Amino acid sequence: MSKINIIVSIKNTESDNTVKTSAILQDEIIKYKEDSTTTVRFNYHNMNLYRENNELRMSYQFNKEKKTKGKIFIKELNKELEVDIKTKKIKRKDNDIEIKFSTEDNEFLYRIEEIK
Repeated sequence: MSKINIIVSIKNTESDNTVKTSAILQDEIIKYKEDSTTTVRFNYHNMNLYRENNELRMSYQFNKEKKTKGKIFIKELNKELEVDIKTKKIKRKDNDIEIKFSTEDNEFLYRIEEIK
């Protein structure tokens, strides 16, 4: 288990959220807090993004070979939604990852960059 500093960003046409934070890296899984209520885990081995806060729990699986299903559980409504995910690009170098994907009509760029 090692502690690293990272910059995480998620961008689309409507927003650009970037956070500088510390993370724990263990067994190809990086864990970090996006803000005071949002916890994120990204598994480098199976390309799974898991994000949870007070309102929702989200799990996205990325695979450049085929479309995948993402799950969003809305806690207040006790309801789970599925979204289609089309992964357009996955680029990894060491602990840095860049994933370009789309859900419905929204295109996103998710990036984790280790600060060295």
